[in-house]
Amino acid sequence: MSKASAAVIAAFRNANDPDLRKQLGNLAVEWEWKHQSSRLKTVILDDYCKLVPDVLCSLSPSLFGETPPHDILALCTLVRMAAPKRVFEFGTFTGRTTLNIALNAPSDANIFTLDLSDEERLGLGEQRWENTFPQSMIGEKYRASEHAHRIIQLLGDSTKFDTSPYAHSMDFIFIDGCHDYEFVKSDTGKALEMLAPGGTIAWHDYVPDFSGVYCHLEDIARTHTLRWIADTSVAFYTARAGQ
Repeated sequence: MSKASAAVIAAFRNANDPDLRKQLGNLAVEWEWKHQSSRLKTVILDDYCKLVPDVLCSLSPSLFGETPPHDILALCTLVRMAAPKRVFEFGTFTGRTTLNIALNAPSDANIFTLDLSDEERLGLGEQRWENTFPQSMIGEKYRASEHAHRIIQLLGDSTKFDTSPYAHSMDFIFIDGCHDYEFVKSDTGKALEMLAPGGTIAWHDYVPDFSGVYCHLEDIARTHTLRWIADTSVAFYTARAGQ
């Protein structure tokens, strides 16, 4: 057997290795991310920070699954600029981002945050990340704060959430729930139903590792002007005042 034939056989064997296939898939996505032309407009965080220098951030030691510090700063800057009176968050988790939103929203703002109930979490199956932490962890970081009275915890499946009581009333919406494409699409659709004229929607994890978020934002950027904050995984959309 020639060396070339042996190499081909080895390549096919390796291609069937699940770990290698995952690595190759990630490399392909990363290559595409670095080389393709995104439909989102790139903006620089420093330019926004200069407009709102008094941004506040609560950066307690983070857990896996929480928003990292540089993305927290980007989110807080957007909230400070928007000065929202009504805020909606998809995905509470520990409440770290909820607390940071409250720190930068006006003192009379109301913040609604949605996460799964205990029953719905258990119904997902043992292999899901959402089942790796207890229900008591949901919102724990904002509950002990002075801002807890302004935060309304909602429990339920976001795909079944009835937006009618909140229609066109939210000045700022943050989407950081399930990152599967269909869930991101559903959350985005509901966010648009709730968005007030001139309001802003922000998404977390616009990165290659979360293709559901990335692909859906690229899709809706065909019809909406979306912006990506460079060197973060935060993207956002601001509706026109008359919309």
